[in-house]
Amino acid sequence: AQFGNGTLASDSVAVNAGGTLVLTQVTAGTAHTCGLTAGGAAWCWGVNSAGQLGDGTLISKAAPVPVAGGLSFSQISAGTTHTCALRVDGAAFCWGSGSNGRLGTGTTTASLVPAPVSGGFSWSSIRAGVSHTCAVRNDAALFCWGANGNGRLGDGTVADRAAPSAVLGTTTWTAVAAGGRHTCGLNQAGQAFCWGNGSTGQLGGGTTVAQSVTPTAVTGATTFAQIAAGTDHTCALTAAGAAWCWGSNGSGRLGDGTTTTRAAPTAVAGGASYAAISAGNEHTCARSSLGSAICWGRNAEGQIGDGTTASRVSPVGVTRP
Repeated sequence: AQFGNGTLASDSVAVNAGGTLVLTQVTAGTAHTCGLTAGGAAWCWGVNSAGQLGDGTLISKAAPVPVAGGLSFSQISAGTTHTCALRVDGAAFCWGSGSNGRLGTGTTTASLVPAPVSGGFSWSSIRAGVSHTCAVRNDAALFCWGANGNGRLGDGTVADRAAPSAVLGTTTWTAVAAGGRHTCGLNQAGQAFCWGNGSTGQLGGGTTVAQSVTPTAVTGATTFAQIAAGTDHTCALTAAGAAWCWGSNGSGRLGDGTTTTRAAPTAVAGGASYAAISAGNEHTCARSSLGSAICWGRNAEGQIGDGTTASRVSPVGVTRP
């Protein structure tokens, strides 16, 4: 029910989600979806097996329900079985499964409603991965918490953390992207770094190293303004809107016209200019600078939105509703 339209029906074209609810932000987890209204109210829908909808229950919802607590948020990010958000004053809250410490509350206890992240810090951005979470603090320091297999927290260890743990290396971060078993970030100069599992080249260092427990520079001189991490691949946008991807290329999720795995950034085919990009499990979507939605990669479930279930190795436009 991650469409939020009251049904369990899948579709291969864009459909209205959330009924008449008007949202200014939306985030898609593995099997749930959340969004924010213009006033900062959080709403979620879909699978709720671990409390990831934040409504105080474990009951899945086929239509949007308000997140409990009445908090006003500025950002929201959905993982697999947890969700995190930043209150308008920069305080971080998470809810859902507490396994591996992914909520950052200092314990591994689940929470069915928003729970404050330990430390009392003020944050500028937050991203929830499959089983870990990362956030950039207001002073540009980067912290991660949760599962730390393959070193995805970037603190030099593989020990899980139930509270924010500082990422080693550069101290001036502007963006972070939490994927499946890896994490990537951008420093203030736009240089990309990745850490964690690198077995499919998703770290972008030019190799398929098993893991890196500290940030490793992505190869090449290209600088980026945005970055997104999927399960086993990574994509980023330059300040001019050019899209680059690296890592696993199963089903064409890198969008370079092939299914060849890339251990270093490769340009997305077509040369379009993009304003935003998001990496999913085996597909990628982006919004063009003209406002069109464009996707590529796995399409067996209709996630490309072009009215078919054929995977796409190059960008194709989403069919308008």
